[in-house]
Amino acid sequence: MDISGKTRLFGLIGSPVEHSKSPAMYNYCFDKWKLDYKYLAFDVDKNQTSDAIQAFRTFQMKGANITMPCKQEVLKYLDEISPAARLVGACNTIVNHDGVLTGYITDGEGYIENLRHEGVEVKGKKITLLGAGGVSSAIQAQALLDGAREIAVFNKKDAFWEKAIAKAAEYQKAFPSQKIFFQAEDGIRDGRCRKAGSGNPHKRYPFQCHKGWDAPLGEYQHHHRPLPVPQGAGSHRCGL
Repeated sequence: MDISGKTRLFGLIGSPVEHSKSPAMYNYCFDKWKLDYKYLAFDVDKNQTSDAIQAFRTFQMKGANITMPCKQEVLKYLDEISPAARLVGACNTIVNHDGVLTGYITDGEGYIENLRHEGVEVKGKKITLLGAGGVSSAIQAQALLDGAREIAVFNKKDAFWEKAIAKAAEYQKAFPSQKIFFQAEDGIRDGRCRKAGSGNPHKRYPFQCHKGWDAPLGEYQHHHRPLPVPQGAGSHRCGL
C-alpha cells in the first residue's frame, strides 16, 4: 500500500538491526492484508532507549519489537508491563493502547499457544525444558502463569547457569505451590534426570529433581513452523 498521511508506524528497536528480516516480513503482511501500516528498523543502543521511547510517544507509533541490548532497559520507560514480562524482567514487544505503552514478552506465550494448537494444555502438567537461556526463562514464566504443576530444566553449567538458577529461584518464590527442578546435565540417559558420567541420578541444583523423570508431554521439538493466521488474528495483542 502507498504511504499516506494516515499511515501508522511500527518498528524494531535495538542494535544491531541491519540484518533483521522483520521489516520485510511485517511489511509483506501489511500489504497483503491491506493495512495502512509500515515497519522500520531503528538502530538504538542501550543508552538511547529513553530517547527512543520518547520518540515512540511523540510519533504515536502503533507498536514495536524490542531486541538486545534494550530488552531490560526499556521496562523503565513503559506505562504498564505484562505479568510475564515483569517475571522475566525483559520486554520484546511494546503495544500503544491509546497512548498507554504496555510491554510484553512473547517468547513463552507463543510457545504455549503453539502447544495448544497441537492439542496440549500445560495446566496441571509436568514440563521438561532442555536449555536455560532467555527463551527458556520466558517459557518457564508463561508455563507457571498458565498453571503448569512442575517444570524440570536441564542445562550444562555454561555461561547461563548462575543467572538461570537465580531466575528460577525468583519464579519459585512467586509460585510456591508449583515446583521448578533444575539439573546440571552433560547428557540425559535412559530418560532419567542423571548427570552423565556420575552414578547419582538425583543430584540437585538447587531444587529437587524427581527420580526417574521422564518427558511428561511427550517428545516436542520447537521448530519455526508457521501457523495459519487469518486476517485479524491476534489483533488484541499486536494492536492491529
